[in-house]
Amino acid sequence: MTAVSLEKPFDDLADEQLADPAGADPGLASYVTAQANAKAAEIKARSEAKVREIKAQAEGDALRAAAEADAEKQRIANRRAAMKLEQDEAAHERRIAEQQAAKAKADAEKARTEKAAADQEQAEADRVAEEQRSETTWKWAARGIYAAGMALAAPIQFLAFWDPDRKFMVSAPILLEGLALALAAGAAWAVATRRDVLPFRIGIVIAAMIAAAINMWHGLTDETIGVNAGIIGGIASLAGPCVLMAYEHGLAQKRDGIPSFRERRDAEKRAKAEQAQAAKRTEEKRLAEKQAGR
Repeated sequence: MTAVSLEKPFDDLADEQLADPAGADPGLASYVTAQANAKAAEIKARSEAKVREIKAQAEGDALRAAAEADAEKQRIANRRAAMKLEQDEAAHERRIAEQQAAKAKADAEKARTEKAAADQEQAEADRVAEEQRSETTWKWAARGIYAAGMALAAPIQFLAFWDPDRKFMVSAPILLEGLALALAAGAAWAVATRRDVLPFRIGIVIAAMIAAAINMWHGLTDETIGVNAGIIGGIASLAGPCVLMAYEHGLAQKRDGIPSFRERRDAEKRAKAEQAQAAKRTEEKRLAEKQAGR
């Protein structure tokens, strides 16, 4: 056996044994081999542990990165959901605002329409009331003029026809003035029942002219009556029936739907305006077609 100094380091012994295996001590070789294997196992174990540590750290880092990525994704998803919710809420509020605005506009339009309709109805009611009032005023004014004319003309005729020897002649004024009054009543009946009113008007004019002529003749021939009274009596005999006849004529036109002069004039103006507008539109259309054809 080759003597080996125990003072040599283990690594030097191992190097020597590896360099000269034939001359090495078998026990020492086994020991060296065991030590080398142990050293290699230790290195391997440390390497594997280091690998596992690195792998565990890498896996941990990967898990943390994945967790952070998932968290970021979740944060982004939550943010998007919150933004979508905000957008949905804003859109909902906008739709509500638009609906409220549309409802307010519709309510305002309805209120304007109702107000316009109410104003139109009120205006129509005022017009009808004014028309009724003016018609009533005109009717009683015409009748009043007739009554005033009769009250003025009748005494003159009573004086003219008074004869103590022929007292029956006092009924002549009643006949003359009453004839015009009866015919005026007949004209009113004809208007109300839509009958021919012309014969009654002719009769009123004839009766009124006879009464007026008699009043004027008596005024000229009878000094107790006088010319002035005769003229006034003649005018009174004509005025009352003529005014009443004018009232009945207007009433007949209204009931028969005959347009008045003003209504015919307004209708002619509207027709002319419509014709002018139609001619203008035709000319504009012609010019547009001419320009389009160029």
